[in-house]
Amino acid sequence: MISGGIQHFEDVLDYAGYLIPGGIMLSLFGFLFKNNIKLGIKAAAPLFTIVLILSISLNFSLRNLAASMPKTEGHSHGGGSEHSDEEEVSSSIVVENDSTSEDASNNSSYYFTANEDGSISKLNAVTNKVLATISVTGKVHNVQIS
Repeated sequence: MISGGIQHFEDVLDYAGYLIPGGIMLSLFGFLFKNNIKLGIKAAAPLFTIVLILSISLNFSLRNLAASMPKTEGHSHGGGSEHSDEEEVSSSIVVENDSTSEDASNNSSYYFTANEDGSISKLNAVTNKVLATISVTGKVHNVQIS
């Protein structure tokens, strides 16, 4: 709940104000039950009071922040959705060094790494040789490489 509320905060502005503080409370209860921690009233009352006050203040803070932000339509994790108001995204794949296009596309033992300039490199897992570099210009929300 917490990580989803943070990750999708801009997509679900109104809901995230409840989701994140609720996740904190639920996490506390889950931690106590999972580890079989039994608190007496003297320990439980201040703990739950502090967490409740922090959660309520976080709720109001997030709701005020959300009220000052523009509404967005969100995004899905499924397929691509057409948005005409977004800037055009372009990409290019550059085959590195003495690799061939065939090496870059057919190597079955490879991994990807993100570079400081925002590009993604495909490397041979055995030799660590850069096979290809993928550069994208424009605003990208989700990238799926297979």
